[in-house]
Amino acid sequence: MSFSSPWLLLLLFATSALAVLILVPPLRAMLVKLGIVDQPSARRINRKPIPRGGGLSIFVAFLAAAAAWHAATGLYSPWLSAAQYGMFVKAACVIVVVGVLDDALDLKPLLKLAGQIVAALMLYEAGMSIENAIWLDVPPIVDLGLTLAWYIIIINAFNLIDGMDGLASGLALIGSFGLSLCLVGRGLAAKAVPLAILGGACLGFLRYNFNPASVFLGDCGSMFIGLVMATVPLLTGGKTAFVASILSPLLIMGVPLFDTVLAIWRRSMRAAIANEEGKYDISRVIRPDMDHLHHRFLSTGLTQRRAAWALYFVSLVMVAVAVGVSLFSDRTMGIVLVGALIVVAIMVRHLSRVELWDTGQAFLSMYRTPRFAKMLMPMYLALDLVFMVAAWIFSFRLAFPSGGAIRLVSVFPLFLMFTMAAMLATGIYRRVWGKGDARDFAVLAISLFAGWLAAVSFAIILDMRYPGFNRQALIFLFLSSVPIMTMRGIRILVAHFLEASETIRLSSSPTAIRYVAYGAGDNFAAYDAAMRGTIIGRRDGFVAALIDDDPMLRGRLMHGHRVVGSLDDIDHVVASSGATCLLIVCALRPENRERAMAAAARLGLSVREWRCYIEDVLLPGQSAEKSKTPAQRRRSPTRK
Repeated sequence: MSFSSPWLLLLLFATSALAVLILVPPLRAMLVKLGIVDQPSARRINRKPIPRGGGLSIFVAFLAAAAAWHAATGLYSPWLSAAQYGMFVKAACVIVVVGVLDDALDLKPLLKLAGQIVAALMLYEAGMSIENAIWLDVPPIVDLGLTLAWYIIIINAFNLIDGMDGLASGLALIGSFGLSLCLVGRGLAAKAVPLAILGGACLGFLRYNFNPASVFLGDCGSMFIGLVMATVPLLTGGKTAFVASILSPLLIMGVPLFDTVLAIWRRSMRAAIANEEGKYDISRVIRPDMDHLHHRFLSTGLTQRRAAWALYFVSLVMVAVAVGVSLFSDRTMGIVLVGALIVVAIMVRHLSRVELWDTGQAFLSMYRTPRFAKMLMPMYLALDLVFMVAAWIFSFRLAFPSGGAIRLVSVFPLFLMFTMAAMLATGIYRRVWGKGDARDFAVLAISLFAGWLAAVSFAIILDMRYPGFNRQALIFLFLSSVPIMTMRGIRILVAHFLEASETIRLSSSPTAIRYVAYGAGDNFAAYDAAMRGTIIGRRDGFVAALIDDDPMLRGRLMHGHRVVGSLDDIDHVVASSGATCLLIVCALRPENRERAMAAAARLGLSVREWRCYIEDVLLPGQSAEKSKTPAQRRRSPTRK
């Protein structure tokens, strides 16, 4: 039988699966005796002690199957030279030893990272580098950095996703199967030997690891799986097969990689949020949390089995796309890619909401620091200059597609000078854009247009125009105005986004107060602005329905909320929205207040009132009469 025969891959697959089935029971008993057990805690899903470190069986089965291969063929490895295979085994031993120590002693994250770097450096020295699989010739230092990043990210991807019964081992089985299909389809079946061995070992381990699990992979198993999955693509591609050797594996490992990217993003943003004392906790970047993909699937009410099957399905879809991309190049692949993009878009929409919330909070937290406030004016000035220069260059390219010399020296200084003068004259750089309103943006728009109009007028007077000048000037006005105005509105956009995200979160919370707000006028606008201003501190309720007695507002949108009726419709509104509290956001006449109170009592609603008015405050030793203004004293009735 040829060592490139797919049947041999199946034989190796079955051999490693059988080896793990035999190894796990005695290993599990030994782990219990040694006390290497995963105890239930706030960060754990398991509700009873379960031994961890079962991934040792996968490592031993991998080496045993490779030894059986050597005994049968006399070859060390069909996918590595003898020297490379020896270095791979040494690097794998480093990873496994670090993993076992972590399973037994809970090593600090930096120590685990150091072990991963050592293993990656050993493999890099043996010739397993990222440059082998990309089309570019890069400097050695860049190659080293990319290789280390590749190994660390993929090893930790499988390490982080190993938080639920059968998840990491199941995804590794699917991933190894997908990569094997890619290699077999490209005529590289011999290179798929380590994947066949790993896939069989993971299948055997699932017998004991699928919910309800009797043993966990542990860090020794998950990191070893990541090491194998990271190494194979570096040795099975080439500079002419970048898609098949790098992009396809990235798709195949999409679920654990997506989870890792979200974790890095989420933790980095949380580290950028200052605490109550104004200090930053950088350790949050490596601090574990309960927001991984499997945690979010479980939070929807799925059991561990169903959550695992759901993530298996997503992984299979990505594998199907990756295999198609690797093996086919016709137009039908476009349809498959569109389908994959839809799946990814759905995942990002529903699973990255936590990260987007943390990003917005980090932005607002940074925005409120005194140091950042001092940098705002020069930052706005510098960015405005950059935007205008870039807009002039792009406007020339768009106005004159055939190219030519960019006319920066002749006319552009006029636009720059008059635009900046108009912005300075209208106080654009003195305004607080985090609290900007329509008037501020109207002044900004007018100043940009006035500066542009003055520049065009002087260009006409000084006869500085050239063929196509008018077209370029109009394009420049648009290209410069949009980023300048958008940059100043980003804080407001982020606040609106966070408010919407918070409303979505509260709408699914059974303890949140659901308000039916009464009054859609100016007071409601002030209430809406106040809620956005305190978005860093999460609210206890949200507006589920908005009512107003003005018939002209019926069905209209007010600050993102639709006016669904008046006080006369409150019974229907409460029934349809599930409101639990009446929030009065307007000044009511006595008869309307009595009707509102009666309706709230009848429907069992609690009542809150949001007030926005000026109130007299007595100074120490001051009487109420003395605090009045002369006009108030004249209007007050005279006592007899």
